[in-house]
Amino acid sequence: LAADLRAAEVAAGLGMLHAAATHAERARALLAADRDSDEAVTAADLSDAEGWLMLGRAYAAVGRAVDAADAFARGARWVAQTARNHVAPEFRASFLHRNPVHRDLLAAAARDQLA
Repeated sequence: LAADLRAAEVAAGLGMLHAAATHAERARALLAADRDSDEAVTAADLSDAEGWLMLGRAYAAVGRAVDAADAFARGARWVAQTARNHVAPEFRASFLHRNPVHRDLLAAAARDQLA
């Protein structure tokens, strides 16, 4: 998962759009897998939020705005749900807005909703 996300990011930065899209599609399948299934994959060095943010950025870089918006929206839902279900009320604002990954993901999702 982490390798595909990073490869998509690098390939997009180098203008290798087909390779970037291929890696992004593989990462999307892994991120979207039901976490209780045998196909579920997690990356020790990535949170779900970071994965969705990276995927959205990769899709945006290759011109796939609809897929980028979907990735940002899925990530924003994960952040909001995690905050609601697993973060004490007194720490939620920090979790949502001071964590740079969560802040960037929520901002990207909001930007896409306005577009």
